[in-house]
Amino acid sequence: MRAVALAAPFLVAALPIVSLWEANRYEFPATALLPLLVVGSAAAAAALSIGRLLTGRWTSGAVVASIALAALGGFGLIVDLVGVVTTPERAEELVPVVTALTVAVSVALIVAATIFARKGRFDGSDAARAISVATVGFLLVGLVGPPDPNAHADGGGEGGHVLHGADPAETPAPPVAINGAAPSGPLPDVYLIVLDGYTRADVLDEVYDFDNQPFLASLEDRGFYVAREANANYPATYLALGSVLNERYLTSELVAGRTLNDYLELIRRSEVPAAFKRLGYRYALVRSIWEGTARSPLADELLGQGATFGSELAASVVDRTIVGPLVPQGTVAGSHLAAFNALEDEPADDRPTFTLAHIIVPHPPYVLDRDGNPISDAVALKGSWAGEANRRGYLEQLRFANRRVLEVIDAIVARSDEPPIIILMGDHGVFGATFDKHKARRATAARLAILNAYLVPERMRASLYPSISPVNSFRLVLAGLTGQQPSLLEDRSFYYEDKRPGPFVEVEPNFSP
Repeated sequence: MRAVALAAPFLVAALPIVSLWEANRYEFPATALLPLLVVGSAAAAAALSIGRLLTGRWTSGAVVASIALAALGGFGLIVDLVGVVTTPERAEELVPVVTALTVAVSVALIVAATIFARKGRFDGSDAARAISVATVGFLLVGLVGPPDPNAHADGGGEGGHVLHGADPAETPAPPVAINGAAPSGPLPDVYLIVLDGYTRADVLDEVYDFDNQPFLASLEDRGFYVAREANANYPATYLALGSVLNERYLTSELVAGRTLNDYLELIRRSEVPAAFKRLGYRYALVRSIWEGTARSPLADELLGQGATFGSELAASVVDRTIVGPLVPQGTVAGSHLAAFNALEDEPADDRPTFTLAHIIVPHPPYVLDRDGNPISDAVALKGSWAGEANRRGYLEQLRFANRRVLEVIDAIVARSDEPPIIILMGDHGVFGATFDKHKARRATAARLAILNAYLVPERMRASLYPSISPVNSFRLVLAGLTGQQPSLLEDRSFYYEDKRPGPFVEVEPNFSP
């Protein structure tokens, strides 16, 4: 039973780490916990030793260490509880007050436990065992419960569960044949710029009362073809990117019930960059802090700013400690700014380059104003699509993205020896929470309505049409680069059958009244 008591600080140190992973467990494999738990265990061992010195007993020292670790590492959980009692926004406002109260209460408890232990009136065994048992209970509840619906799986938790497709007989379309294919001419640099959550102009006009035609006209003035009727193939980033980067629908994966981790790996090891590498291209990945595009074993170069501690999970664990604000970290805003800067300043290379940039704007969280000034020091991708703050924040980040995209395009064209190929797309539109006044059909259509624009040579442009969807983007480009006729797929869109997460059914999105 003594071992149970002495386990208390180690379990308390593990609780905030494991709890955060439990809420996001379909995005991060269990192996992501190991380095964090090693650090947490080291902190627990140090705290236990200090507690032993203060109280003169290991068991009472375990109680003191548990109190200190609960205040230090469990601060994010305390703020979450305040948010449940009030609102998440109010909890953020109350962070200074919660911090002061947490420090005051924990110091008072530690002093009291130390005094009573030194006087021989507090052994701490029963209290430490109770802490161990209670902590294990909390951990088990988190494991058997569902993930946090507000946790990030695509900026709002729409991914992560096992999903199932509707047509197990469908055979995946083969990718464009590259092995042995000879380029039909000089190979241009190719860019895929994905602006997360960037919806179509008609949705912006009606729902946000925002006229995006000047931006689209600026693209067209620069030679882009804007597919003004384009829809996403899927309503979530992990499926949308998995599809465009593998030139096919993901029916076989959905039927097999793959988890989110499988889809993230499908993005990291996708067919499109592999095909470009077979053509002699260099692959440059402009990192986001989202796990799917934070890294890739195929990338020859990583640009931009990734998560400070190697993953969004680790950065969030640190940020949610009571000393988190004092720890220098890269922010979501910094990641966005670094991504645009990397595209604008990407160094020249003798080889042609395929560049993927997944930039999580105008998607929440809303961390930048229209001029690119950071308005939030958030380190994790957690935010809401609902309310007036969403409307303001979305449009601010969209205005910023519009300006920076044009600047980036001009910089790319100016430094390119061969006219570059640039695909600019949204992975999905805006979520239905924005459309309470609309019927479900229109909310679905708004989620699937996307920006989709192409700067391509004339021989490829001839195959474009207003409703072309991202699944066909690289079937067109790779075929064109190798002198083949493009074998385009039928443009299809899938949506959650009932509510997110899936299963998915095919829909015909129509935003018109």
